[in-house]
Amino acid sequence: MLLVVIAGCEWPVTDPDNFALITNDTDRAVILYIAYPDREVEIGALAPGESEPRFRGECAESPLIARLTDGTEVARREPPFCSPDEWLITRRDGS
Repeated sequence: MLLVVIAGCEWPVTDPDNFALITNDTDRAVILYIAYPDREVEIGALAPGESEPRFRGECAESPLIARLTDGTEVARREPPFCSPDEWLITRRDGS
């Protein structure tokens, strides 16, 4: 069985190398999901320009998906996603 630990953390991060950072570089809010083979699980949301540390000392071993509030997928990060990785979310269409 695969277990992924997901933890939201508060700023300021005292050891940034121990976290993976997700940044929303779009002009719209995005909702974050982790995609398991049989379902997607919401793991948080980011406002435009917002960053959030995730996966302290852990890895996401399933794809991460960023969707607009209407459900449109705008970005996908394939695994693994581990600290100290960074994911800059941008719109696929370049906007």
